[in-house]
This record gives sequence, structure tokens and C-alpha cells, in this order.
Amino acid sequence: MKSLARPHPTDTLSRSTRRVLRALWVALTLLLASIFIAGIAPRYHELANVCVDVNCRP
Repeated sequence: MKSLARPHPTDTLSRSTRRVLRALWVALTLLLASIFIAGIAPRYHELANVCVDVNCRP
């Protein structure tokens, strides 16, 4: 009896194509994470230098 389940779309891709897509996904994830971290780092640095003392002078 033939199975009625359809194959997953990535099952039709070759192993090398899946490898390339996985590498692109990892690279994009790292790029987005680095952009996110680079955007937060300057703000964190500014917040770390905020003076909380009443007699604080800039």
C-alpha cells in the first residue's frame, strides 16, 4: 500500500545543497546576532557611565 504522506520539501534536496543552506543559515544567524550585540553595546556603555551621585559632575 502506498503511503499518503508527502515528503518534506528538504527531502528532495541533495546533501550538498542542504549543507550550503545550513551554512548560509548559520552565517546569517551569526551576522544578525553580531548586529544586535553591536547595537546594544554602545547603549550599555552609555548607561554604565550614568552618574547616580547627587554631587556628580559631568
